[in-house]
Amino acid sequence: MFLNEDKIRAIVREELSTNNKVMNDAFNKVDIPTHSPTITEDIIRKIIREEVNNNNAAISGFVKQKDEHVPFAVYMGEGTVLTRAYTDILYLVSSYDCTLAPHFIVHGVYESELTKYFLNNVKEDSVFVDVGANFGYYSCLAAKRVNAGKGGKVHSFEANRNAFALLQKNIMINWIDWNAVSLNYVALSDSEGTVQFKNYKYRFGGSQMDSYNEDSEGINTAEIVTVNAKKMDQILGAGARVDFIKIDVEGAEFKVLKGAENVINNNPQVKLLIEWNNDQFRGHGASPEEVIAFLKGKKLQPYRLDWRDGSASEVTYDYLASTSDHVCAILFTRK
Repeated sequence: MFLNEDKIRAIVREELSTNNKVMNDAFNKVDIPTHSPTITEDIIRKIIREEVNNNNAAISGFVKQKDEHVPFAVYMGEGTVLTRAYTDILYLVSSYDCTLAPHFIVHGVYESELTKYFLNNVKEDSVFVDVGANFGYYSCLAAKRVNAGKGGKVHSFEANRNAFALLQKNIMINWIDWNAVSLNYVALSDSEGTVQFKNYKYRFGGSQMDSYNEDSEGINTAEIVTVNAKKMDQILGAGARVDFIKIDVEGAEFKVLKGAENVINNNPQVKLLIEWNNDQFRGHGASPEEVIAFLKGKKLQPYRLDWRDGSASEVTYDYLASTSDHVCAILFTRK
């Protein structure tokens, strides 16, 4: 639990309410002094100390877990490095990547709030759709938890051919049941056809549909290739059961959502985990208001995830419309 002013005030108000009831009951029975309240400075300090201790204990637990991870990396040739997550899953990552790989190798985790959410919620029979799968961090994490014999499945979509090659290899090196996964080299969008896709050499986490001009040298060195584009509704088909959809496509999330409208409509239990960045939305031709109107129309409520344990706290659409934060994932679910 986070320690903040609102929490302290709520506790104090609760105690004052209890105190007032006690005082009123007492006045109806006997004559007691009016200067003996149960709320004192010592009680308030005690409450604050307890909340601080709870908060510190949660943080210490997470830090201890991270400290137990021993960084591990072996160069495998052909621009790839073998490393291990703190979940003990093995991954091949690009040795050229300056964004995801260095931190992942050292810490053994990527986007701790979303990682913990999936560890807590993906079950044996879950159907998980990973849009923007990259080298397969979440696809492997989910695939190790689902059971094809019990209806579990992971559908992975990645349009960067270099990342897709690593995704395939990471499924193999972890001995994941191929019946539990479906790997798709395609760009998900709101229509069928082809798109120009930008594959960055040094920014492995930033590859995206080529929708705006930028300097293509140095850190932005990239190749632009033509990739097939399809709608999720077309690929999964009518009646497909889906429990989780994670979408991280560097600002093209709205196109993916529009192409998945039937899947979202037909699965009232579905949980959407969407990377939220208003500037990136605008860069791909969608306003935050358009994205919000779509999600509201599906009666989905937004939540933000806690980095310590993956728990969800409700947020408002007003916050999403105005925030300048880059949030790795906002959870959307029907109440």
